[in-house]
Amino acid sequence: MMQVIALDCRYRLSKSRDYEVKVAFLQLAIGSRCSEYYNVVEKTLKEVGRMKYLRPLYTALVQGNAGKEEEKIFAQRVFAEARETYHPIAQGSGGKGFKDLINLVKPEPSFAQAQN
Repeated sequence: MMQVIALDCRYRLSKSRDYEVKVAFLQLAIGSRCSEYYNVVEKTLKEVGRMKYLRPLYTALVQGNAGKEEEKIFAQRVFAEARETYHPIAQGSGGKGFKDLINLVKPEPSFAQAQN
């Protein structure tokens, strides 16, 4: 975690205006469970609407090493708040792209719901 922070201090990757760079760094921060960057992740997810940048961040939050319950809840909340600002493909009019994204962030049914 300290290495991620040091990397950002040196190169200011979390403040990059290039989303390719910023999203790659934020994926690293999420994978390292650097919660210090979750406000930047949230801001980025709310200001960019393209699947190209949304999918990697949501995937990092809900899968892999970082895919813990807190990150899933965080991803679901941000998605619910930001969905209307996303590109039409990410909002749902594009079909498959949105379904893939929704499948990443949808809540898992509780045991009681699964029984019904």
